[in-house]
Amino acid sequence: MAKIEHATYCYLCGEALQRDDVARDHIPSRAIFSKLTDHQITLPAHRKCNLDYSEDEESFRNDISAISTSQAIWPTTVRSLSRNPGRLTDTLSRTYRDSSDGIHKLKIPKERTERVLLKYARGLHAYHTKKFVPPHFKSSIFFQPAVESIPINVIRKASFRGKFGGDFAYAGAIADDTGISLWTMCFYRSVLTFVGFTD
Repeated sequence: MAKIEHATYCYLCGEALQRDDVARDHIPSRAIFSKLTDHQITLPAHRKCNLDYSEDEESFRNDISAISTSQAIWPTTVRSLSRNPGRLTDTLSRTYRDSSDGIHKLKIPKERTERVLLKYARGLHAYHTKKFVPPHFKSSIFFQPAVESIPINVIRKASFRGKFGGDFAYAGAIADDTGISLWTMCFYRSVLTFVGFTD
């Protein structure tokens, strides 16, 4: 595992940072929060690496806010969709009526969702270990929308954990010096995700 020391490496790609090409990237994106907080996690990244995720992160926020049980972020989501007709059209095209219960639901795009979740897990890993996850590490992702209860025992026993109001909470554990890790992230108290990294 390569170390991130004195903000000299981008936590996303692991390459050296140049003084004129450093962005402070938020984990998770500020777009996730219904109210901004000064206590967010930030990590050094190349500007391009950071910007490469901005569209996906906003769409991710819109999708998970639509399927969550929380309404706190919904006004932000509505503004985002009304400002961008293309994003609104995309969201509406993924809406369907479930024949089993008659409820309208939203298909979540797997690739975009997993890309954002991997970014957040990589960020949490880097923040807590001061090391980036090598690109050759394999990842496993589990996404569970609309959970009825959060596994509090998993969170309490984790080596690393954090909570940011009702918008975002996480827990993580790392196996010795191998860098193998598991991160649990919960959005809006109702959308649960797991991301694991293995060599």
